[in-house]
Amino acid sequence: MITQNSIPEVKEDFIGYALHERRIRLPQFQDLGPADLVTLTKYLPTSSNTNAINSTSRNGAAIIQSPAAVVADDSAASMATNGDASDTAVTTNYTTASIYSSSRNANDGAPMVAELHPLDKLKDEVGTFFYSMGVDTSGPTSIAIFLKEISEVISEKPQVWFGRKKTFNVARISFSTWNAFRRCDINVIVHIPGSIQNFIVDCNGESQNIEMCADYDLIWAETFVSGVVRSIMLMKENAEEGELQNLVETLILNPFTAGQIDDVPEMFIDLFPIVYHKGPLLGAPYYITNVTNTNNYLVETLVEIVKLTRNVSRAEIMLKNLATDNPEAIIILIKIFLVCDQELDAIKLTYDMLSQDKIINNTNNRMDYKSELLCLQAQFLIDKRQDYSLAQNIAQEAVNCSPSEFRPWYLLSKVYVKLNDIENALLILNSCPMSPLKEKYVLKRVAPLPSNNSLHLPLPIDVVLDEVTSLNPQDVQNEHRSADPMLVNLAASNLKSTFQLAYRLLTEIVQITGWENLLKYRSNIFVMEEEYQKSSSSLPKDVNKQEEQPLRAKRLCERWLDNLFMLLYEDLKMYTLWQTEQLYMDVQNNNHNKLTFEWELFGLCARRLGHFPEAAKAFQNGLSQRFSSRCARKLLEYCINERQRVKNFINSPNSHDMVPEIVSSRIRELDNSIIDLCVKICCWNHRWYTEFSISLLDCLSVVIQDMGLTKVSNEISSRYPETVLNLVQENLLNFFTTCTIGCYDA
Repeated sequence: MITQNSIPEVKEDFIGYALHERRIRLPQFQDLGPADLVTLTKYLPTSSNTNAINSTSRNGAAIIQSPAAVVADDSAASMATNGDASDTAVTTNYTTASIYSSSRNANDGAPMVAELHPLDKLKDEVGTFFYSMGVDTSGPTSIAIFLKEISEVISEKPQVWFGRKKTFNVARISFSTWNAFRRCDINVIVHIPGSIQNFIVDCNGESQNIEMCADYDLIWAETFVSGVVRSIMLMKENAEEGELQNLVETLILNPFTAGQIDDVPEMFIDLFPIVYHKGPLLGAPYYITNVTNTNNYLVETLVEIVKLTRNVSRAEIMLKNLATDNPEAIIILIKIFLVCDQELDAIKLTYDMLSQDKIINNTNNRMDYKSELLCLQAQFLIDKRQDYSLAQNIAQEAVNCSPSEFRPWYLLSKVYVKLNDIENALLILNSCPMSPLKEKYVLKRVAPLPSNNSLHLPLPIDVVLDEVTSLNPQDVQNEHRSADPMLVNLAASNLKSTFQLAYRLLTEIVQITGWENLLKYRSNIFVMEEEYQKSSSSLPKDVNKQEEQPLRAKRLCERWLDNLFMLLYEDLKMYTLWQTEQLYMDVQNNNHNKLTFEWELFGLCARRLGHFPEAAKAFQNGLSQRFSSRCARKLLEYCINERQRVKNFINSPNSHDMVPEIVSSRIRELDNSIIDLCVKICCWNHRWYTEFSISLLDCLSVVIQDMGLTKVSNEISSRYPETVLNLVQENLLNFFTTCTIGCYDA
C-alpha cells in the first residue's frame, strides 16, 4: 500500500526540471534504459488557486466517464469519479507534446513552466519528482490509475514537507517510461482536473501522438515488456550485492502484483512471442558477448518469471508454438525445465536438439546456440550428477563452438578444478575472454539532484520494527568511518562482472591446494617476472638456448589474473589475522569486540574464500549488535544453502548415521531463521521504499513448500506486530496466493 511516507521526492529548482534533464539524456540511454520517472506539480489550496483550477477545468476538454469505462476501455486511459466532484475524471482524447519543445534553452526554466502547466502560475506551486520501478505500463489506463493513486495519497491529508505540515493538492502528474525496443520515451501526463496527454519522444527529441501510430498496440506491448524486464533484471543482476541500489529516490513496486487490469506474469508470457525477435535489442547479462535470440535479458526475465510463478505449462505451450518457425526457442524451454526441477524433460529435449541437429542449419548463430545447449548440459553434470569427466568433454566442445564467450571457458575451468587438475584449471582460467567494460544492470540518476537539501526522504511509520526501522543512518556512517582500514580497503570486494566469477574459481583452487602450493603451480605454468628478465638479459648464446627450453613451455599470465592472485593474498592474509585473533580471544574467554560493519566485512572476506560457516558466524555476531542489511542477506543465503545441504544428506547413503530427530530439529531451526531474516529484510526494504525482492520470494518459497502458507503466516503473526504481518502479507505472501497457480499449499 502506497502512503505519503513511502514516496521519496526530490524538490525541483523549477517546474519541469526533471523532464528536461531526462529529455536531453535520451540519446545516452542504452539497453534496458533508466527507471521510470514520475513528476508532480503541487500547490497549496487557496481561493485564487481553486478559481484558477476550476476555470481551466470548465474551459478545458475534460470528459467525465463512468467507473465502468475505466476498466472497459483500454485505449481511453480513464480515471473515474465515483460521483465526487473533488475526484479526478480524465480521458486521453487530448494529446500534446509541447513540453519537449526543441527550441528551449537548457538553463531557461520559464518556458518549461509555461508549457508544462497551462494555467497561470499557482501560488506556492512546487515541482517534485521521483523514480519508480514495477508499475504496470501495459497501457495508458494502468498508468493513469497509478498516477491517480499517487495524487490522492499526496492530497488526502497534510504532508510533512521538510519539517512542516503542508496541505498540498496536485495540479499535474506525469509518468515517463523507456521503450527499450524502439529507444524512445513514452509519456503520460495527467492534468487534475482535466485531460490526459500521452505521446512518444524519440532520441532526437521528436514527439508524436501515440494514438496516431499504426502499431499502437505493439508500442504498448513493448513498453510493458521493457518495464517488467527492468524490474526483474535489477534484482537478478544485483543478487550478489544483496539487490542493493543506490538511487534512494526510487519507489520499487512488485511488478507481479502491480497489475491494474490483467495478470502481469501471464500477460508477459503471452506477449513474449510478439517481441521474441527483438530480444537482442535489450542487451544481455555481463558474461555474454554474443547476444542471441535465446541469450538476452528478455529470455532471462521469462525464465525467472516462470521459475517464480511455476506457470510452466503456459510457457511450454507458448514456446513450442514459437519453435514451429524458430526451433532454437526450445533452448528457452530447456532452461525453464532446469530451473523448475524438471531435469528429465530438459535432458531429453537437449539430447533431441543435439542428436537430430535441430539447431537451425541456416543461421549465423548456429554455433552459439549449440554452445549454449552444451553449456546447459555441462552445468547440469557439474551441479546435479557430479559427472566431471563427461562434463569436461562437453565443456571443451562448447569452447570450440564459441571461443569468444566467457561461460564455456569458465565451465571448463570449473570442471578441471573438480577433477583436481589444477594446472589445466589455471591455464583455462588464464584463457577466459574477459569483459572489462560490460557492467551489470543498475539504476543511474538521470536528473542530478538540484541541491544537497532537495531530497525529501520520509520515514515510513505505518510499519515499525524497532530493531530495523529505528536504525540511524548517521550512526552507521560514523561506524563506517571508524572501521579497520585494512578490512575496508580489501580490493577483492570491489570486483565486478566476469572478474568476480574468475576470482571465485581462484578461491576454489586455493582451498584445494593451499597458498604455498598454488604459488608453485603458478610458477610451473606461467612465466615469472625474474625468469623473463633473465631470459632477456645478454647471456652467452649457448646458455640462453638451454634456459629458453623450459621457458617456451610456459605461458604468459594475463595481467588481470596476476592481479587476482594479489587480491587473493590480501584476503587470505586478513582472514588468517582475524582467525588468529578470534582463537586468542576464545582461549582468554574474552569477547571479540568489533563493530558490526567490521563483522560484516570479515564475513564477506570469509565468504569470498569459501569459508561459509565462519562467514555465517561473523554475520551473526554483527547482527547481535545491530541490524545490518548485508549481514542479514548473506546469513539468509547461508541458511538456505545449509538447509539444502541437510536435505541432500538425508537422501545420501550415509544418512542412516544421523538421528531423524536431530535432522528435523536442524531443519526447524533453519526455517525459523529464514522466516525471521525474511521479515526483517522486508521491513528494511520498506524503510527504503522497496516493496519487491526476488531473493526474499525465492527464500520464503523454500519454507512455504514444506510448511504451507497458513503456518508461515501464523509463525510471523506470533512473533511480530500486526503491521509487520500485514506488510509481509502484502509484499511476499500474497504473491504465493495470487501468482503461483496453486503450487503452494495453504
